[in-house]
Amino acid sequence: MVISTAASVLTQLIEKNRLASTTNSVVLVLNLAGSEAIKRRMQVMMRRNGGSTGVRVWEDGWIIFTANNGNGDRDAGDILLATFSQPDHGYTLRTGNNFKDWVAYLPTGISRSGSGLGNDIFRVCPPGGSVSSASRVVVSQTGRPRLRKTSGQCP
Repeated sequence: MVISTAASVLTQLIEKNRLASTTNSVVLVLNLAGSEAIKRRMQVMMRRNGGSTGVRVWEDGWIIFTANNGNGDRDAGDILLATFSQPDHGYTLRTGNNFKDWVAYLPTGISRSGSGLGNDIFRVCPPGGSVSSASRVVVSQTGRPRLRKTSGQCP
């Protein structure tokens, strides 16, 4: 009985740490995009990989690149700054309506999206879609990401 309880507690601790690590990685990448935009004095974009446009699914990974024209695509002349693979351990990463395919940071560090608004969320959900153990990264109009416990639906 003690061993099964200890194993259960250890499993919960591992899952909690994986969620924190995945969520912190999203914050890190958003901060990287914003700081690169300020440093380079040009727009920098974070764009999701794969799939149809407008579906808000980011777990196939993403890229960060300089964006000369800001059309949401990486064009000739844009510089690839970083490539990120999908989240580990079956976690999903979804956004709200503003960051369906990309989020850009202006040279001032302010974020914007295809809809023109720079605020949205990145929702990080563990395998199985448990809302109670999910988290989200809220990006404000100023481009600042912050962590919050989530409410709502996981995929």
